[in-house]
Amino acid sequence: MTRGVNMYTLYALRGCVDQRDLPVLRDLLRDKDRITRMSVSDVLVDLGADGQKIVQERLSEVRDASEKLMLQDALSEAKRPEHRPILDYPLTDAERARIRGCH
Repeated sequence: MTRGVNMYTLYALRGCVDQRDLPVLRDLLRDKDRITRMSVSDVLVDLGADGQKIVQERLSEVRDASEKLMLQDALSEAKRPEHRPILDYPLTDAERARIRGCH
């Protein structure tokens, strides 16, 4: 079985967090589960400068090459000109209704 992160996962998580959750999200960047760390890094950079700073700080601490690459990817994605905030993903009303996040 394979697990992963897709736009539905990120949309659900992003809809449940805001700036007040930065300390918890910072802690989750150290979670033992790579999928958790990957999704949290994408959501953190989506939260703006404060979240990006947290990802950058974690990037300066890690030694593992794959972990560094994952964090760099999240930061790079947020800087792309065509970057779209997670909550602005092009989803249909039906897709949004099926996402089990926070409302």
